[in-house]
Amino acid sequence: MPNRSKEEINFAAHMLRALGLECTRDTVVAALIDGARNGLWDMRFAALNLYVDYDGGHYHREERVERDERKTREKLDADRSALVLRVRVKNAAPLALDEHPRLSVVSFATSSVSDILPGVARALASILPEPFAERLRLLGARKRAPRDAQAAAAGRAAIEELVAREKRNVALLEKTWGRKNARALLKIDGVARLLECGALLPALQELRTKLGLTQKQVVKIMCGGVAARLQSPAFMAALAALREDFSTAQIVTFMCDGVAARLESPAFMAALAALREDFSAEQIVTFMCDGVAARLESPAFMAALAALREDFSAEQIVTFMCGGVAARLESPAFMAALATLREDFSAEQ
Repeated sequence: MPNRSKEEINFAAHMLRALGLECTRDTVVAALIDGARNGLWDMRFAALNLYVDYDGGHYHREERVERDERKTREKLDADRSALVLRVRVKNAAPLALDEHPRLSVVSFATSSVSDILPGVARALASILPEPFAERLRLLGARKRAPRDAQAAAAGRAAIEELVAREKRNVALLEKTWGRKNARALLKIDGVARLLECGALLPALQELRTKLGLTQKQVVKIMCGGVAARLQSPAFMAALAALREDFSTAQIVTFMCDGVAARLESPAFMAALAALREDFSAEQIVTFMCDGVAARLESPAFMAALAALREDFSAEQIVTFMCGGVAARLESPAFMAALATLREDFSAEQ
């Protein structure tokens, strides 16, 4: 089975039919690969510049919400012609996204394509142009979508094709990077999709070239956040810019989803440079985590961090910093409680 669920592939086939687009094995595969190639979306329907993520409840739980929301906003901001559909099935965690004229989010307790297609059609009709909107309104008027033998057959054929492609791609990855490294890479969210669309191997080579990484270091630096941005020239440039203040080994060590998600932000890079005034590169590497990275662009967080320097040394701050501390550092109550502790304990304690 490829790195996609049968439900997702079947949904892509039925979406082609619902939109009145050609639905064959090749067009289903093309829609899936085009989505992966353009920002690791589950599918993209190029005729409409429509990006779709099919979010199952088993995987898209509460811990994925922020990432799903950020991905959606980034696409809408980066591509002013993009239309975005998020289909949440099997009780995937709800998203808190503002209304947007090019965005539709629909949720279902089931994943039955016959049950969800009318709801998807009604939602999409409000953001798609004619004649697509009229076609979808007709489908949306139904309680259940009728069985579509052509879509089902195209979906099954697409699964067979994707399985065959995956075997060839994995064999090539193992030949190039070795079986151990290949298996480690394929466990990382997004890597299999990059391999599927042909973007992985060139991106890995660019990582090695720009940062002077060994294969082992490439595997270590890789995480879902990095994989999601490997196709971004701005991300690769920001990654290379880190070498002005950090060694290759240090970059490999402190990279995490939180850092990767914000590396293209000028405000984040400025905050990182500001940290260098009070902390050494090695200290920043030590205390960096998703919680710190998520708040580094907040003036209140940076002010609270500076306030800590009045009572704690840089080394002490590095030692006690963690995601939990970072999440509360902007709270006056937390800072007051920390000050109370200082009355009974030394900074070292």
